[in-house]
Formats: sequence, C-alpha cells, structure tokens
Amino acid sequence: MNVSDQVLLKFALQKLEEGKKVGYIVIIERSDAKSKGLGRKIVLSEDGEYVGSLGYKDLDQVVILKALDIIKKGLPTTISISFGAEAQDPNVIKLNTLCGSGVVKVFVDVLHPQQKAIVVGLKEPGETIAKMLKMLGYTTVAVELERDCKEYAHKDFADEFLCKSLHDVVKELTLRVKLNDIVVLVHGKLEEQIELIKAVIHNVRYVFMMGSVRKIKECVKKLIEGGISKEVLVKRFRAPMGLDIEALTPFEIAISFLAELIALRRGFGDKQVSFLNNVPNLINET
Repeated sequence: MNVSDQVLLKFALQKLEEGKKVGYIVIIERSDAKSKGLGRKIVLSEDGEYVGSLGYKDLDQVVILKALDIIKKGLPTTISISFGAEAQDPNVIKLNTLCGSGVVKVFVDVLHPQQKAIVVGLKEPGETIAKMLKMLGYTTVAVELERDCKEYAHKDFADEFLCKSLHDVVKELTLRVKLNDIVVLVHGKLEEQIELIKAVIHNVRYVFMMGSVRKIKECVKKLIEGGISKEVLVKRFRAPMGLDIEALTPFEIAISFLAELIALRRGFGDKQVSFLNNVPNLINET
C-alpha cells in the first residue's frame, strides 16, 4: 500500500526515538518505461516492522530481506532487481515473478538514532575512552560510583556524569538505555559489574568489558548462573574488549576498543577481524 510521506516520516521518527536504526528505501531508476513505481518508498525498522510499498509484494519481500542486512551494516547501498529475465550482472537480483519487467534500482539509506555510550569506571583509560566516544558522535554518559567520583565532578569530557550509588545507577540505566546504546565497563568490582551487566544486557547493542581472561571467565560463569543465556552473552557481551594490537598506554587501549567498535558498526565480525573477545570460548569452558 502506498502511503504518504508524512506517514513514512512519522514512522521513521518513532523508530529512531526508540533507539532503532531505520532504512529509507526508494526506487530511483527503472530500465523499462512500462515499469511502475519510480519514487515509491518503504521505511523499514531494523526490528522488521515497515510502512509503505514499492508496488509489488514480491519486490517488497526481496528488498526488505536485503535491506535488513544493509541496515545492520549501517552503510547506504543501491540494489538492482531484475523482473523475470536473467541479468548479465551477477550483482543484479533476479525476481521470479510475472509482474513488472526490466530492471529497477532501489536505494537504501540508513538512518541512525542518536546513540548513547555509558562508560563505567573513569580511571584511565576510562576517561580517554569517554572522550573518544564523544568524538565519534556518541552521547556519552560517564558513570562512577559515589565513593570514587569526587575527582571527576569538575571535568567535562562527557555529556553527562552520574555519581550515585550502585542501586541508583542500575535503576537509572535500566530505564534509559535503548537498543543501539553501548555500555563500557572499564573499572569496578566484579560483583558490581555483574549487577550492571544483568540490568542492561537485554536492552543494549553491546556490553564491553575490560579485564583479564581470568576475570572475564569468572564473570561469564556468574552471569550464566544468574540466568543470562549463553546466546545473549555471545551476541551482546564483548570481553576482553578491543582488537589485539598489543596496546599498553591508555590511549592505545582506547584505540584498540574503538577499532573493535567501528568494525562491529560496519558489519564486520570475528571472521574478518582479530578480536580479543573470548566469550564464546569461555562459555564452552563453563
């Protein structure tokens, strides 16, 4: 069903407010003048919900499936679809349907919500990580528990500071985090970090954690014992965080972490980039 631009934009804004990425999909070219649909649009949320249509149900289905992968990678992409006829270009998707003719080109733009990064434990490299996340465009929330926050109260390296008890920090973050937000645990007592992870891991894109393999192994064990599924941990828990670049200084450690974050945002994975992440192996050992 063709809908108005107002409806499309309202849906896009709603999903962005929910913290979800959105694909703005539009037919930009057609090879056959008889083919209908130039300018027709779909707005697709990363959760699979959408409004609009490109004119044909079969075309909608194949484009939506491809667009979900594009949204995940986060980079604008053009798709070419052939109606029925074999295309010489291997990049052209053949659509087995009697409807339509020729080749259409569909542009998928990716709209990103304002992402939030919560950095917990501000002792270096926590402060440097927060600064660099802000440079990357994240709204940064720097968190330190009340007992440790005095030396950071006057600094301005983040958009917001939380200096509260563990109970209050957990309560506030539980209410505020959204799907594409990240939580970065730099320093803290293991028991407190576990409580924070349990509170947010189901509602954020990733929880990153710095620490030794021994500490991460104990953390994974206790999380599983506390009811966090192995599937959720593999999908959302990144630890020890960072790329394996033999980082030593706070600045190098921050670069190692940000490189991993950027790789994940661009749709790369463990198969293409050497991560320190040991969570899958540690789960197998648990």
